[in-house]
Amino acid sequence: MELEILGKYRSATSGWGDALLGHQMAKMVAGNMQNIAAETLRRHQALAAADPSVAAPPVAEIRGAIAFDVTNADDDDVRAAMRGKPEANLIILLNSPQQGTPASCGVADLSAITAGWASGVTAIVLMGLDKVSDLSPMAAFPNLTQLSLAACTGISDLSALAGLSNLFCLDLTHCSGVTDISPLENLKNLAILELEGCDNIRDRSLLSKLPNLGKAKKPTPDEAAGKKGCFIATACYGSRHCREVSVLREFRDRRLLTSAAGRFAVRAYYRCSPAIAVRLGRHPGLCRTLRECFLDRLVRHISRKGLDGQAGRE
Repeated sequence: MELEILGKYRSATSGWGDALLGHQMAKMVAGNMQNIAAETLRRHQALAAADPSVAAPPVAEIRGAIAFDVTNADDDDVRAAMRGKPEANLIILLNSPQQGTPASCGVADLSAITAGWASGVTAIVLMGLDKVSDLSPMAAFPNLTQLSLAACTGISDLSALAGLSNLFCLDLTHCSGVTDISPLENLKNLAILELEGCDNIRDRSLLSKLPNLGKAKKPTPDEAAGKKGCFIATACYGSRHCREVSVLREFRDRRLLTSAAGRFAVRAYYRCSPAIAVRLGRHPGLCRTLRECFLDRLVRHISRKGLDGQAGRE
């Protein structure tokens, strides 16, 4: 999957080198989101096969993905980019503002992503689109089963989602403007609902009325990729195959995942790591500082103590 850059990517405080490095990190996150969408589809299929109360997904696989880095882009940029795009099941719009660009994304009108083949789209991921407030264009996607609106802080009204009867997974992480989730009451197919950071919701009692809620879990990035990696460490070291990342990965598997507290810490890490990794990519100096001042020392400590499953060594 290619992540296409839209808009004006240079900022007043960041040169092309930093911008392109940030884009590479955003590309990693977009690929991660594609993996999560595919794994969520597999979990949907498995649950539907085992439980007749869950409607089966309308597609058997994610056949294609369209992904845009919309940092500093606007609605016209997205419309122009969508023209002539081949049919796809998955649409990703990712905004990760660089330091010094407070109004970093002008995308506000979601009708910009509708196309003649919108009925074939089953998954949409929108990350950090803080200007979006109107969800009514979602009606153009009747077969939508997955919708992520993470950090779309301008959204407050969810009523446009009430007609998405096929919706299986809805991610509203850090949608702090949402106060009323009653429009979700009739989404009987909804099994996964992420509400972390939605601290202003007045009444959550209706969640008990959703018969399938909680029957599935959203996959972590590693689960979705079918591999065991360390997302932020990979961002800092530039490769998941280097020795330092391998040490941290072994420490996680052999130590953290063997205790309840460790498993809780790992789950918390995977909830926030994609957004953190993107921001690290925008600031290579911070990446270097984190690596030299913390990660390198942690790796040396783990290695000396043999906490990665290897014999301790000085």
